[in-house]
Amino acid sequence: MCGVVAVLPDYDLDYGAIQPRELLAALPEVPAGGRAESGSLEPVLKQLASAADLYAAPGAWPALTSAADVAAEVRDRLTAVGQWVGEVEAGLDAGGSRLSDAELEAAQGRILMVRDLLWNLEQDRVGAAARIRALAGGSPITPRTALAYLALDSVLDSVDRLEVRGRDSAGVQVWVNLDEADQARVPASLRDRRDPEYRSGSVEFVRGGVTVVYKRASVIGALGDNVAYLRAQISSDVALHDLLALPSARISVLAHTRWASVGRISEANAHPVNNIADGHAGPVYATAVLNGDIDNHVDLRSAHALRPGTITTDAKLIPVMIAERIAEGADPVAATAACVREFDGSMAIVTQDDTNDGQLILAVKGSGQGLYVGLARGCFIVASEVYGLVALTDQYLRVDGSGGKTGTVLKLSRAGAGTLRAIERADENGQLLPVETEEIRTAEITTRDIARGGFAHYLEKEISEAPSSFRKTLRGRTAIDGDRLHIALGESSFPAHVREKFATGAIGNVIVIGQGT
Repeated sequence: MCGVVAVLPDYDLDYGAIQPRELLAALPEVPAGGRAESGSLEPVLKQLASAADLYAAPGAWPALTSAADVAAEVRDRLTAVGQWVGEVEAGLDAGGSRLSDAELEAAQGRILMVRDLLWNLEQDRVGAAARIRALAGGSPITPRTALAYLALDSVLDSVDRLEVRGRDSAGVQVWVNLDEADQARVPASLRDRRDPEYRSGSVEFVRGGVTVVYKRASVIGALGDNVAYLRAQISSDVALHDLLALPSARISVLAHTRWASVGRISEANAHPVNNIADGHAGPVYATAVLNGDIDNHVDLRSAHALRPGTITTDAKLIPVMIAERIAEGADPVAATAACVREFDGSMAIVTQDDTNDGQLILAVKGSGQGLYVGLARGCFIVASEVYGLVALTDQYLRVDGSGGKTGTVLKLSRAGAGTLRAIERADENGQLLPVETEEIRTAEITTRDIARGGFAHYLEKEISEAPSSFRKTLRGRTAIDGDRLHIALGESSFPAHVREKFATGAIGNVIVIGQGT
């Protein structure tokens, strides 16, 4: 059970400049007079939804990241709205019985949506802007670098959530495409960081750019430790900041959190892995991450005379074999499909190579794995669970392994990233076909649903929230009778026709079915 994340931004969109003060003006004020009444929820909800749409625009990120003072004012305004909503809830607890059953349900639904939007703005937007500034390590934030650091932060944030899938090691790769002039301006210090085992901090100079990788392998540690380590490595890497500041820099980010099943736990075995074996990569450079297992990896290693030194993970086969196929003349999609046909097992793969401008190739085979392609504004975000992408978008395409021996193979292009026109799927003959609009789904969870917050474990969080959740479930459904409570269920909770069936004995048994989180 490993986790995969990737982000591919489109740098050619006209993102439009949004001024910092526009972001502040878009937020609702606490209703006049401070009255915390449920009837005021609807206008607050509408304004928050409009603000969330503005803050999600790519043009908002430079404003949020470069104007820390405005970001602080935004946070204060959001805090005030949150406190007001808390007062509305307290009012429902104190006098909610004055509302009809339907009115109470509507008010609770609006409160839920308001809190989701507040969380989105506070954590996924303002919080992300603060994390972006930290990743930049004090280097200036421009509209272009804001996009790069947003991609990095989104991937790290997602890996943090996916650590429940695996956490003995983690890695994040920054692939930077550059024009010819900027290739000559790459910081000299990066040229001394080549490592044939692709361990943390290592750099590869590839056709059309540079790759930099950061990894950590640690069996012992708390949830979040790996990502905190990777963030510290990135924020202190001045050479990376200089690289991302080059005018033509266009990045894609590929990351993985591992639960080792093949190969020992080490930085060299942490994904992403590349196709360098015996110190040589060949004419094509490729990297990959893997969920699942390649069951016949021992036989394939022998067949391809693969001697990767201390790298013992089965994932090493993927970039080696794909790069070989591309060097023989196959395009990346055909090369990936051909290799997947040779692999036995259930797997999800994301791979990159240096024959294109950062495009991602996805492959899923078997029933045990899947990938989700999030369609965010101006970028794709790929994750092995829906909860890995909802910070950026709730629109996604699910990729499963139902395509037989080849599984399902997709190509994501940078031009038009975040839209259907930039996704192509290979059919059984290798022909690339578009994805249809009706295949896009909407996520039913938000980052507030899945945030661990300040708790060390998700279970600890759920236990601490249980009393509050139970109390909200009972809100408006009990009434005081002297010193005792009795049930007071409205029509929507306990309809008259159901009451009648209980009274006549038509219903003799009730089955309660529960499902875990």
